[in-house]
Amino acid sequence: MMIKDYIRLLVKRWWLLALAFIVVFASTYVWTSRQTPVYESHATFVIRPRSGTVVSDDFIKALDTISNRSEINSTFAEVSSSKSIREQAIKKMNLSSDQRKGLSATGSVIAGTNILEITAQSHDPVIARDFADAVGAETVDYVKNLYDVYQLEGLDSANTPSKPIKPDLVLNLTLGAFLGLALGVALIFLLEALKPSYKELDTFNIIDRETGAYNKSYLTHRLFQEMVRTRRTKSPLSLGLVKVNFNGGGLSEPEQAEALRMVKILTEKSIREEDILVRFNGVTFAILFPDLPLESARDSLENVRQVIGSVAHDMNGANGHSHIDSYSSVVSYTGGRVSQERFVEQALQGLQNISPQ
Repeated sequence: MMIKDYIRLLVKRWWLLALAFIVVFASTYVWTSRQTPVYESHATFVIRPRSGTVVSDDFIKALDTISNRSEINSTFAEVSSSKSIREQAIKKMNLSSDQRKGLSATGSVIAGTNILEITAQSHDPVIARDFADAVGAETVDYVKNLYDVYQLEGLDSANTPSKPIKPDLVLNLTLGAFLGLALGVALIFLLEALKPSYKELDTFNIIDRETGAYNKSYLTHRLFQEMVRTRRTKSPLSLGLVKVNFNGGGLSEPEQAEALRMVKILTEKSIREEDILVRFNGVTFAILFPDLPLESARDSLENVRQVIGSVAHDMNGANGHSHIDSYSSVVSYTGGRVSQERFVEQALQGLQNISPQ
């Protein structure tokens, strides 16, 4: 398929694309709106040498350790993120079980600095702010006696967040829109892939639905095979055409269709099992006679004509008196360069010369 074919397919089934977009977009909005908002607040602290420390080798080593962000920074960050510090802060704030839902706090050192940042999250913006400060205060108290050379000192207190960090309505709706469009496109192409090809069905359906005989497509396929076999084995091949003629005009279309079905049934009984009966067109049947010479095929066709005459020699239709007769022609093929089309054309010409116009 070309790009224009894809575009034409999308335009043809635009309603499916719109439906998928609306369903996914609306579902995303409903899901996002039902999410409990989460607020985030930050408090910062600085790691520095303790005031009044005597300049010594230990002091110099402490400065070198801090400036190179060694394990001391990680230690302070781990202390601020610990469960015991969080529980102490919660106890100091005297929070209820509902206020503790969604409450968390983590500490991390800002890359390239000696700044410890404590991040607190809560469903309440005020609690998020107070909890960040409380965790920081507990961390400062805990590390006072942990080291003699350096200390943790507050830098910026936490601010009250003005909007939640999640759910992000704009981001979610944007993703929902793209997902809805992608789903719609996928559904359209999936339905197109699963759609049965009526052209293929017609090709592989070898039975005429009205009469139950083989159809013309099957004749074309089988005739090619038999002509190839005839050229290889030098065996005879004959093709006969029989045109059914309804005289009197007294039969309705359903009655004529029923008569053609009877012609098919009785004709199959009068020919060999290996012979192939085909509805060539409306009232014309073709019979393929493998391994049968012309004279024998002509005799077989004569029997078929008698059978057709016995279907309803005198039929009383809804519109008056009517009867059925038939005309036939037969040609044979014994090899050579005659094409399949030319072989069928010879049989048609013979039938036209016999049957009335």
